[in-house]
Amino acid sequence: VPEAQAAGASIFDLVREECCAGLRAALSACWSGESSGAVEVVLRQGCEDGRPTRMLLTLIVQHGDDERRKIAAIGQDLTEVAAIRAMQERKTQITAVLGHELRSPLHGIMGLSGSMADGASPVQKRHLGMIKGCAARLLDLVTNIMEMA
Repeated sequence: VPEAQAAGASIFDLVREECCAGLRAALSACWSGESSGAVEVVLRQGCEDGRPTRMLLTLIVQHGDDERRKIAAIGQDLTEVAAIRAMQERKTQITAVLGHELRSPLHGIMGLSGSMADGASPVQKRHLGMIKGCAARLLDLVTNIMEMA
């Protein structure tokens, strides 16, 4: 919101309707001295690229020369922070799915190669042991990569 539009305007004209109840509660708490009065809101006017503009408003009680109190709101743009949070959440979801999709077949390979070794010839047991060992090493590698991600 351009400064010319925001300066002197009612804060309730600038924020989305769904944020008004939380804003009222924060203003009330600030006015009564219960808290410093910080609240996250979404502005009616979004970013140029269509994303909603998220703001952290810090509410401060000020005393004027005429002994009247007023509340000033100082806004910090959280739009980029919200985008980063969303990206981190997507990364976490993808990592969880990818980890499951890689680990499940490896556990299956290890289990089946172990069960096939029962009743197998010595050469087959050696080959199945190699398969199981390779799958175990690959499973350890996948687990380590997923823990670092």
